[in-house]
Amino acid sequence: MKLISAAVPTVGTALQLEALLTDHADKRVWDLLDDYLASPDFLRLSASTRQEYRRVAGHLHDHIGHVALDQVRRPFLRSLRDRWALDGHRAATLRLQLLKNACRPLIDDEVLPLNLFFGVNRVKGRGRCAEPHPVWTPAEVADVLAACAHMPGLVRAVGLARYGGFRRDDLCRLPTTARVREGARVRYRWRSGKSLIGIEHLEDPRLTELLDERTTSAAPTIAYNRRGGAWRPRQLSQALARVLGRLEGKGKVRSGLTWHGLRHTRGVELAEAGCSDAIIMAQLGHTTDRSAQIYRRQASRRRLGDVGQELVNASVLFHPTATVSPDDGWHIRPRRP
Repeated sequence: MKLISAAVPTVGTALQLEALLTDHADKRVWDLLDDYLASPDFLRLSASTRQEYRRVAGHLHDHIGHVALDQVRRPFLRSLRDRWALDGHRAATLRLQLLKNACRPLIDDEVLPLNLFFGVNRVKGRGRCAEPHPVWTPAEVADVLAACAHMPGLVRAVGLARYGGFRRDDLCRLPTTARVREGARVRYRWRSGKSLIGIEHLEDPRLTELLDERTTSAAPTIAYNRRGGAWRPRQLSQALARVLGRLEGKGKVRSGLTWHGLRHTRGVELAEAGCSDAIIMAQLGHTTDRSAQIYRRQASRRRLGDVGQELVNASVLFHPTATVSPDDGWHIRPRRP
């Protein structure tokens, strides 16, 4: 029986806190999951994230749904994380994040401990790094575009990712109505599927040239598959993987290139052009400046690497008799009289 009533005087009183604890005393983990899947915090997520979380929620419901709330403590969470780690770092991270999201309302209400997840760190994958997506070189982009010239829809997708910075999932559903002509210029007006924010910017002239010279289709999306229909995310990834596999076998591209690497290439290009974090966020549809900082760091590292070699070249030219010792660095040989 619920003890909260209209007679409760103010929020945060001892009486109401006791009532909250009594109200949730019989709840179990599956109740938290059901409440979260119907909450506004869940419904505001992108469609792909909601679908993935529903799948993960089914797994949690079957395995730990019967666990009572008073058993959800840090030792229990650590044991869960260690057990989930055997299924891979991605599975463990998704399950832990979903459980954290489901527990958040009760943590805010102080029904669960405020530091419940403190020290329960995510499982890191092997070889995890802060910049997992290599930046494409101009030659690699040109080789890929030439290799898939017989698939104009795939060429369009590569061009949109490289010169527009579009995410893979956005490429699959970017409608033709998002591309609006304004005289000699083309403008994009669309809504990002992941960050759920409106984006508006001019089209890169290189992308305009690439799209205008390719045949169009009756598909409602700008990029399309062989059948003239909209791409599916996995189908698009497989199409690019086949092209990259052939080119990698010929030694024309490096291994590890991805769709998201094309987006990073656009971000680094913006950073090298001197764009601020706010400009990069507006161009690529980011809601925070974290990715913009990564792009600027990559651009700065590239410039500093070039500057370092130029300084070495200038030093060698200034001291033409200088030699390099593998043990203790530079030695200047005296000139002969």
